[in-house]
Amino acid sequence: MARSTKRPEAVRAWCGAVVAEGDWSQALRAYEDGARLVSSPLWRGDFLDGAALAAHVLGRKDLTKRLAAAWNGSPSLLRLLRYLGAADPTPAALARRAAAALKEGPKKSPRLQGLLHLASGDVASAATLLAKAPGLGWSRDEHAGALLFPAFSWLLGGAPTGTVRGEIAAVLQHPLTSDLDLALPFEVDAATGCDLPAPSVVSVLQLSSVADELTPKDRAVALTTLKRAATARVHGVLRKKRRGHYDHAATLVACCVELEAQSGKATPTSTWAEVLRERTSRYPAFQAALRRGLAQATTSNVAASALAPETG
Repeated sequence: MARSTKRPEAVRAWCGAVVAEGDWSQALRAYEDGARLVSSPLWRGDFLDGAALAAHVLGRKDLTKRLAAAWNGSPSLLRLLRYLGAADPTPAALARRAAAALKEGPKKSPRLQGLLHLASGDVASAATLLAKAPGLGWSRDEHAGALLFPAFSWLLGGAPTGTVRGEIAAVLQHPLTSDLDLALPFEVDAATGCDLPAPSVVSVLQLSSVADELTPKDRAVALTTLKRAATARVHGVLRKKRRGHYDHAATLVACCVELEAQSGKATPTSTWAEVLRERTSRYPAFQAALRRGLAQATTSNVAASALAPETG
């Protein structure tokens, strides 16, 4: 039925029946055939994920190539992370994968392009993508903000517990969820107990050398870009009166203040935040959110100062 109709539901039922029998060699062939039968890239990606899963269970040496095929066949953030982090590559090997993916991957997704730039150590290009991101639309799959803002925040200041930057970067420290990837991950019958690894964004960045090789110029560019993105977010949600996003916009501002303070250069950011506060004084609900965010940033910076070793 699957071969004659080429209906994705029939193909999935066929593949699922083979997996239920525990015959992963036949499951690999079924998923490969299924990927060729369907015409939709979204379904093709599911079956290419299935082929990669079968290769993973069978311990095949071509798993990385199959993860690359799934990424190229139906690009998504989850598939990209699986491909980049496969087999724990060296920083140089990961950079080569990222460079190759940039040439072959989707050109219309600043989010995916931004991660690839960071993985290859190109901080400036990733910063350019975040700087161009509009203030609205952060939940859209192509928007760079939801990934690049916390990624830059993590690169600059880590994710200490109780800090604003720690709160923002938390989403990148856990295995990927649909919050960052609109394409559904491959679903496996729970009875099999098998699934492909789901790496986090931070785990992939840790495999790269980008955090260790940040220059003072990179840090300055990253922080300036974060402030620009936070400003755009604030003006975007206020202009459209998106009250449900006031807290988020205020948290981004507080994160920038916190990062500047922990770098030892608090004055420029304090001035920037104060100007932003004055320009948004007509919005009392946002002002309240901003006070809460800045209070958390101040508290975390005081705590960090108390824990810092004395010098002199």
